[in-house]
Amino acid sequence: TLSMMLPPRDGLATCREIHALPSATDASIIMITSRDSVEERTRAFEAGAMRFVTKGFPRGELSLYVDEIMRRRGSLNGITILAVDDSQFIRNSISRVLESEHATVLTADDGNTAIPILDENHVDVIITDYHMQNVDGLALVKIVRSRREHSATPVLFLSASEDRSAVI
Repeated sequence: TLSMMLPPRDGLATCREIHALPSATDASIIMITSRDSVEERTRAFEAGAMRFVTKGFPRGELSLYVDEIMRRRGSLNGITILAVDDSQFIRNSISRVLESEHATVLTADDGNTAIPILDENHVDVIITDYHMQNVDGLALVKIVRSRREHSATPVLFLSASEDRSAVI
């Protein structure tokens, strides 16, 4: 666990330094802060945090996160995941989290670049953004489902949309 506000340095810089160490590339850092905002969470995840917890969390919650991280460690070993998102930050974040669990992560910036990757690799799971330029997530799934070898490949959608019909 690491506090975001850690005098004389902030926890974000410490988090980045820990991840830069060759012996700590798969460190699972839980960032703790009293300020919970999208900007703070983004900064924490960009620095390499795996979880973000707001101070005042319920008793036992932190130990549950640590237990979960330790129990899952390596649980994705041998799994290949294709992450498709037009945001480089999102692709990098997904890759960092899943690779820390020993998954192989392939990335594409839209459905057009995802199809050749699917054709050339065995992919166990696809994680795709719903809204993207060119070929969006829904169109990508239609293409994936039309191919016999990928007709049953699990697909997870990501979306920032609050439109209920899009979520459904």
